[in-house]
This record gives sequence, C-alpha cells and structure tokens, in this order.
Amino acid sequence: MSRPSTAVREWPSQGRPGMPVTLHQPGAAGGGPKRSWRVKYYDPDGVRRETTAVGREAAVAKAEALAVSLAASVLAPSATSPMSVVLETYMTRFAARKHWAAKYRYERAQTVRWLPDWFLRLQAGGWRVQHTEDVLLAVAAAGYPLGCQEYRRAGAFLSGLRTTAREYGYLPPGHDPMVGVAYNPPSTRPQGRPDEPRDRYSAVRPVPPAAVPGDDAIEEFAEVVAWLTGDWREALRVRFLRASGLRWGEHADLRVGRVSLDPDLPSVHVCTQAVEIPRRYGDGGPTLRLGQPPKGGRSRHAFYDHDMVADDLERLVAGIRRDRRLTGRPEDALLFPAPRGGAVRAGTHSSRVWGPAAAACGWQRVEDQPTAAGAKRRGWVWTPHSLRHRYATFLVREAKADLFDVSEWMGHSDTEITRKMYVDLTEPNVGGGVAAVRRLRDAQRSA
Repeated sequence: MSRPSTAVREWPSQGRPGMPVTLHQPGAAGGGPKRSWRVKYYDPDGVRRETTAVGREAAVAKAEALAVSLAASVLAPSATSPMSVVLETYMTRFAARKHWAAKYRYERAQTVRWLPDWFLRLQAGGWRVQHTEDVLLAVAAAGYPLGCQEYRRAGAFLSGLRTTAREYGYLPPGHDPMVGVAYNPPSTRPQGRPDEPRDRYSAVRPVPPAAVPGDDAIEEFAEVVAWLTGDWREALRVRFLRASGLRWGEHADLRVGRVSLDPDLPSVHVCTQAVEIPRRYGDGGPTLRLGQPPKGGRSRHAFYDHDMVADDLERLVAGIRRDRRLTGRPEDALLFPAPRGGAVRAGTHSSRVWGPAAAACGWQRVEDQPTAAGAKRRGWVWTPHSLRHRYATFLVREAKADLFDVSEWMGHSDTEITRKMYVDLTEPNVGGGVAAVRRLRDAQRSA
C-alpha cells in the first residue's frame, strides 16, 4: 500500500494567499524520470484541482506555468482588458460561482452569437451605453424587435456581462454601460422613478382566450390521437394533462405511486420533473434527465378532475401494477412512458403524435394568423401547455374555485401570478358576490 503523497515543492501564488501550487510524488520519494508526478492547485474560484505530468521536469514546468497563469488571473482584470476576456470570465468563473444549470448554460451559450467582433475587441473600460444599444439594434434588425424573447435574452446577457465586469474589476467604479437601456417591452418595465422597487409581477401577462382550447375541442383531439396511434393510453395522456394541469416535464416523470385514485381525494404528488438538455451543450450525461426538482424547487399535491379520467386511469394503473409485479416496484413505474419505454420527449411526441393529430383536427398554426411582438413565430397555436391553461381557466372562471387553492395546484409561487394570468378582470364577478351573500343569508335563516 502506497504512502500518502507529500509536497516536495511549493510555488506561492501572487495575490492568492493560502492557495499555493504544490508538487507531489505518490509513493516512494525520489522517483525516476518516468514516474507520474501530481500538481495540486486552486482554480480562480478557489476550488481545489489536480493535474499530472510524467517525470519531475515536466511536472515542475507545468506547476510554474500554472502559478504564472493563476497570478495573472488575479492581476489581469482592468479597464484595458478586452470584452472577450469579460465574456470568458462570465461563462466560466461567474457561471461556476452561480452554479448555472446545464439548461441555463445552453441558453447563455446560444446568446453569445449576438456579440459582434468589434464588441469583443472593445476595452472593458471603454464600454458605453451607445455600444449596448448598437448590439440590441443589431438583434432587432435580425427580426427580433423589442418584446421578442430573443431580444430579452440578449439584453439579459449584456446585463450579466455588466455584473461580471463590475464584480471582477473590469469596469471603473460607478460606470454603468447599460443605464437607461430597456430590453423589456414598455408594459413590463418598472414605472416611476429608477430608485423605486420593481414590480416582480410586471412580466406576467394574462392568457388570451384564443390560447385556451375548449373541452369539446380537447375531447375531439383525444379521440383523433387514439385513432392515429391505435393506443388508448395516448388519448388518456391528453385527457390527464387537461384534468391535472401538469407541465409536460412533470407528467413525463410522474410515477404510479404518486397518483391517488380515491374519487373523494383525487390528487397528484408533483415532486420531480423530466428536463431535456441539448446534447452539444450538455455535460456528457444523458440529455433527458429524470428526478429533477420541479419548477420553483417546491413539491406540491395537485387536484385533478377524477370524473374526466377515472375509468381509463384505473385501467392503466391496474395494468402497470400487474406487469411490474414480477419485474420491480410498480409504484416507481412511469405512469405515461414512451411507446418503447422510458420517459417521453416533448419533441418526439410533438412530431409523431401532437402534430399529426392537430392537423387532422384542423387546428390553427401560428404562421396562419397575425402575432404580437414577443409571441412564438411557428408551431401550433394550441400545445400541450394549452391544456394547463384550460385546467386553470376552468377552475378559476367556471368552477369559481378558491384562487389560493388553484395557485397551489398549479405550482405558482404566488397567487398574484394566478390572478394576473387567469382572472378575467374585464368581466367583474358581480354574480359571484350575489351568490355568496345569498348563501350566507340562507344559512343564517336556517339556523
């Protein structure tokens, strides 16, 4: 058994006290030229790292180069550094410190394409408001005007560069190259003085009636899905999304044991979701990841309309439990797997099931009608997420369910989000007030 490694040489790192670069040789000391040496160091974010080299001379050279580059990483940030260095710092050191998720990293990597060469060659201290506006004007000229999602992402990316330049010393104190620059539409920008707190719900918009299918259209669609696929379970998938209001990733990772079939207490325990990561921007792991925390990181118990799916849902659960009795725990089995097993991908389902069924039903496409700024440019007007909108609008506007309960079932962080999205403020609920007062008075009389 080899002895613990000991540092045989140390290089102090300038500007990084307590973080030296050390040279180690495992096993017996005084090894020959072909022995493997280890170099230990701390990266710019203070994380302990290790690399190897064959032979003492190669290890010493690598350790000396690391000591120089790490010292430069501390001394380099200045107003004369190009914006390309700020960009690299933002995508590496800043991202590591903020623990970016793979999906968020992918979105940021996609946005880099909007930074022109002249901007990357610009000195950080010379970054001005005019340069920021020129970048955003180029995004608008490419067909993504103010209000589009791509325009907002580009503005948010520039804001992240500004934060990085400030925190790592690339910008002079007090210098703000984005002061007065708006990358959200006027309706979502904070009103009043700049020092007033921003309305956290300003970007929440009401769901238009055209984005919500009716129950008759959904039922017709489910029947067409069953006819096209020859599988009643695919039709049940559509009806269950309407009956439960789950997001696509939440339903894709839903397990049998998390669904209550009790008609008096029908509920779904939402504690995980499936997340898809594009392969080229992933970290080498699977592109479809199960067991991820739901949106907002908070689990919930959601109500579902038992009468809408009762018979088929009980039939599905009974079949899964019968098939999994000998192969594993049936409670851990996916409730709505893909036809070949495993979790179903949104893109695959859209091209093979949703798209053909929507075309057979004659549903509208986004390309065939005028769209507002910021709306999607292609695809179907009604998507699986539209079934979630139908779930909420039915409960809020027709069933008159308590807004707090609906917000909890939907997984919203606040009832204000539910109210702004689904409460129809153009039609005052005067009748609801009359009915509530009459119920109270009837109860008082009977008492």
